[in-house]
Amino acid sequence: MEALAVLHQLDYAHRDLKPSNILLHGNRWKLADLGLALPLATESTKLTMSNQGWGTLAYCAPEQVTDFKSAGKPADIFAFGCILHDFFGITKRAPCQRVSAPGRIGLVIEKCTEVDPKKRFQSISKLRMALFDVLAEPPVVKTTEFSQEAAVWGARLADVPGMSGEEIKNLARFVRDLERPTDAAAFFIACDEQNLAQLKQRDIEAWSDIASQYCEWAKTPGFNFEYCDVIVGRLMQIYHDGSVETKANAALAAATLAESHNRWFVMGRLMEMCGHDAETHVAQRLAIEIRAGELEHEFRRCAAAIGKEPSLYHPLIFAALGD
Repeated sequence: MEALAVLHQLDYAHRDLKPSNILLHGNRWKLADLGLALPLATESTKLTMSNQGWGTLAYCAPEQVTDFKSAGKPADIFAFGCILHDFFGITKRAPCQRVSAPGRIGLVIEKCTEVDPKKRFQSISKLRMALFDVLAEPPVVKTTEFSQEAAVWGARLADVPGMSGEEIKNLARFVRDLERPTDAAAFFIACDEQNLAQLKQRDIEAWSDIASQYCEWAKTPGFNFEYCDVIVGRLMQIYHDGSVETKANAALAAATLAESHNRWFVMGRLMEMCGHDAETHVAQRLAIEIRAGELEHEFRRCAAAIGKEPSLYHPLIFAALGD
């Protein structure tokens, strides 16, 4: 998925994604065979003639068969859904048709393999967040370990639009006053991207309080490897929607999470938050926080682990890392 995301960022589509083109090489998984890859912004011909003009039928999106030259990134999303079906499906797959599988993973597969490209996930990042939300196991919190109040508020998140304004303020007050780690875990595991977006729409101040506490929770240990990807997806949403202070908190949480769990994907997202395109005020705030919290090691480690130079951070953040 990461390789496919890079291709899409470069405005290419692979168009022949299938298991035999996903190779373990040098102890790293790599996406191979770009024979049908096309730059989407040009009328270029395909790079090689080693494959059929429309790809491999078992993994083909409908539009590849009917209008190959116009087939773009959504065709790769469709093929990825077919690969997921190889893992989780229990029925045979008809070419170019929407498929499913038992359980919540079936919803992801269905969305990937919609016949209409506009109805599929529109980016690898959105697909990844949905996939890991299903596959990644959240920390186990026994019902006997958290309070009834935490359980009630966690369940109430399922209907943010139906909450009164007073309820939302009370929710924010509950989150601000959280003391038991198990209460925090029970609540924040239930708090997903949709909840966060709805809370921001209803009450920006309450959202800010909840987002700030989510960042603090994300810094705590104990998450399994895959669940880190779920958390950083929510941190990125907080980063994009927040004030200068909230953006800085989200980036600091991502740095702590990435370094403590040695999760490369999270490290990559940190580099996105803190790159040269970061807002100057956010970079200034982060530089202060890095120096005050002595977090130079975390930021340097995140860059080094994924083969990036620290100079790719915003110049103000890079300067805060010292020699």
